[in-house]
Amino acid sequence: MRGRGHLVAFTIAAVLSLVVVAIAAASLLGASGDAGHAGPEGGVGNNSASSSEGGALVGSAPHDGRSTRPECPGGGVVAGVELDCLEAEARPQPTGPEQLTVANVWAWWCGPCREELPVVAELARRHPEINVVGVHADPDAAQASSLLTELGIDLPSYQDPRGAFKAGTGIPGVVPVTVLVRGDSVEKILPAAYTSVAKLERDLGLEATEDAQ
Repeated sequence: MRGRGHLVAFTIAAVLSLVVVAIAAASLLGASGDAGHAGPEGGVGNNSASSSEGGALVGSAPHDGRSTRPECPGGGVVAGVELDCLEAEARPQPTGPEQLTVANVWAWWCGPCREELPVVAELARRHPEINVVGVHADPDAAQASSLLTELGIDLPSYQDPRGAFKAGTGIPGVVPVTVLVRGDSVEKILPAAYTSVAKLERDLGLEATEDAQ
């Protein structure tokens, strides 16, 4: 009887031990499951918080879908033709009747344009009193922006996917073309690719700068 009593007691103790182990294991599993949803305080699931604190996600576009290209002068109008500014805004200021604008018409696939764009950008640097802008005559605005970025050209450019500037000014259907505008009136049309700032100044009738070559 004494041996049977010991066996019963041992069995009860073993069962109780198993119950305690099972309860402890369940408690641990529940704790780990809660930690997975802790959010920022628990260090898990806080990707959204860290992204918002650090700005836009890597590789994502700006919230307004625009790049940091310079604003276009003249209120979005060149020689009386309304155009969209390439990946930027147009400054809301009208062009005065005597304001000079030099518009360089180009396209991203044009080899001579690639060579001429740095000359036009240098013209803009040397003549801050003149609105020097580009007019991209092709529907692919992304390629245009990419080329300007590649060349390091910080020149305001308009986007003309349907040839509105050509139709409104009567310029020839070639690129590059440089157009001198006073107010809204076209004064000169230069269908040539320039490699010299000095020659571009002469042909435009501008006063040459001292460092022009």
